[in-house]
Amino acid sequence: FSVTRPPVPYMDYFIPSILVAFAASSWGYLISTLISPQNAMTATVMFILVGCGILGNPYKAKDLLDGGAKEAMLSLSLVRWALPMTLARSIEAAEEDSECVDVSVLLLRQNYYNDIFEGKYNKWNQGLVALVGTTLLVTIGAFLGLKFTNRHKQV
Repeated sequence: FSVTRPPVPYMDYFIPSILVAFAASSWGYLISTLISPQNAMTATVMFILVGCGILGNPYKAKDLLDGGAKEAMLSLSLVRWALPMTLARSIEAAEEDSECVDVSVLLLRQNYYNDIFEGKYNKWNQGLVALVGTTLLVTIGAFLGLKFTNRHKQV
């Protein structure tokens, strides 16, 4: 961060990163309550890689953000919410300073601007609500999974 000196505060990058870490760990907790301990870590890594790497591919977002089942599936991706949070303010700051913004970055922004939430919330608030909501709901699900699965092993 200190080497590139982007035109936005450090917290504009730090907060989405922390939210993704919390949301990913909550998915790990949930999966670990549903799958045997020997396979839980592998299943969690696969889920996060598929969810963030394949579903969260920003260049495919335009095709998946159609308001239907594809968009519902894409809403599970943590990258789908964190990337627009980070890019929105960076691009706005660069455009305000009349700095050149790479065409591929502008294409990414355009891909995320045709979703069903457009016009209701800005990208920062969308990501904040989605990532915090995901973390809370999935953590509650993990608690319930821990409480009601393998009851015979509880102390």
